[in-house]
Amino acid sequence: MAAAQLESDAQLRKAIELQGFEEDRHARLLAALTARYRIPIQTPPPFQSSSLENDFLTAGFGECFDSFFAFGLIAIASESGYFTRELIRIFEPVVQEEARHILFFVNWVKYRRRQLPWWKRPAFRARCGWLILKQIASRAKTAKTMGGADNGAASSADNFTLSAHKDLGPDLTLHALLGRCLAENERRMTPYDVRLLRPRLVPTIARLLYRLLPSSI
Repeated sequence: MAAAQLESDAQLRKAIELQGFEEDRHARLLAALTARYRIPIQTPPPFQSSSLENDFLTAGFGECFDSFFAFGLIAIASESGYFTRELIRIFEPVVQEEARHILFFVNWVKYRRRQLPWWKRPAFRARCGWLILKQIASRAKTAKTMGGADNGAASSADNFTLSAHKDLGPDLTLHALLGRCLAENERRMTPYDVRLLRPRLVPTIARLLYRLLPSSI
């Protein structure tokens, strides 16, 4: 992973490189599945990086959103029979790796901020805030188009974990999905050292929506 070049600390560099290796393995797994079942996919254009740190931050904040919903979706898919036991066995370790990735990421962000001179920290916070707002705006756009409007197709494709609950059954509401995601997020984070920071933003937003949304939605 190119972001490892940012780190002079050998242990952190090794951790980021491991994360990059695992993400590449996840991508190869999905490519194998889509090829096996002849699912057409659009190959994205070659990625051109303009800032390694921004790219790592953008990917990390995006994973905080996507992983949170993946936690609930895989549990629901397993119980409903939408995924076979064989698929669950394949994806379960992948999802737990994603839990570890976002746990590492939020702790890395705090570490990175602390390593900066004090006068650079406000700009770093502002940059993180802007990238988070972009993720929230993208997910909010998807949420608004969950009713099936055609103009939401591209957005839903970009945010599969937020929209995929519709494929698991007509009785699964967004309220129920949020509740399950909150419970699964807690379960998956429990095994790790309590001294480590946990991702808080997405669970906080989800908890607020869970309390505000009627159970029928």
